[in-house]
Amino acid sequence: MKKLLFLVAAVSLSASAFTQSEDPALRAELQKHYRQFDQFVTKLEIPSVLNMFHKGFTTVDVQGKAMNYPEVKSNYLQMVAATKDVTLKTTVVHVGGNFDEAMAWISVVVHYTAKQGDRWVKMKLTRRYAETLKRAPDGWKFFYSQGLPLDEPWPFA
Repeated sequence: MKKLLFLVAAVSLSASAFTQSEDPALRAELQKHYRQFDQFVTKLEIPSVLNMFHKGFTTVDVQGKAMNYPEVKSNYLQMVAATKDVTLKTTVVHVGGNFDEAMAWISVVVHYTAKQGDRWVKMKLTRRYAETLKRAPDGWKFFYSQGLPLDEPWPFA
């Protein structure tokens, strides 16, 4: 029942965001935040990457698998050991929100080289997310991230 209520709330919030015009100042702030995140990931500056997350962060992938902040932290640390030549490009598709909380719909493309056995293999990953960010004294923090299907059109594009 809680999942159903959460889904209804998420759809309601998303639907209202589609009808709202974007705030150009909010878009600029969030684009800057995502550019900084991309740079930190590309440079593998994991402490800086992790500082961009709220300690209550949760992510849910397209299949419904959820991870909390400690699990995400562990994944990033494992990534450093198993990858190199990482480039990340986040495109902010749409934003909505207010002074303290914002939602961003993003598309992400990651190019990287991954260790497979005793060799390195070039790879590419493309993902889409709807994310909630909360404002903190030191800037925006990722609070919630929901993976979205790649094959569905953006409703506001």
